[in-house]
Amino acid sequence: STQSTGANNEYNDRGRKKQGKISSELPIQESFGNALKGLLNLGNTCFFNSVMQNITQTIALRDWFFPAGTDNSVSEAKQSVEGPLTRALRNFMLNMWKGSGEVFAPRNLFSEICKKAPRFNGYHQQDAHELLRYLLDGLN
Repeated sequence: STQSTGANNEYNDRGRKKQGKISSELPIQESFGNALKGLLNLGNTCFFNSVMQNITQTIALRDWFFPAGTDNSVSEAKQSVEGPLTRALRNFMLNMWKGSGEVFAPRNLFSEICKKAPRFNGYHQQDAHELLRYLLDGLN
């Protein structure tokens, strides 16, 4: 029987169990909250909301948009090369992580996705994986 020394090395600093060699997670940015926010349904957009809730919790993507040690503002140089969809996703992420309120209406982001892929216009059911593909392909 093994005695505990008080320090449990099975868990990382976020309280999550370490998995094999992937035990070093990205550092926590203390300036961000927990992004537990609902998304307003814009009219049969459950497929969109489910993808965006997952995107929101992708910490590596959040940290790519907002690197640690920055003030979360975007330099003019970066703004000049970002397309409207990338800017809309950046603003969406900022609202989800730092915005006020419990519910957010992502109209601008959905509108930019529809401009890139008109198939998502209207109030028809769509496949979430198709939306994710168009979203990621449209970023720059």
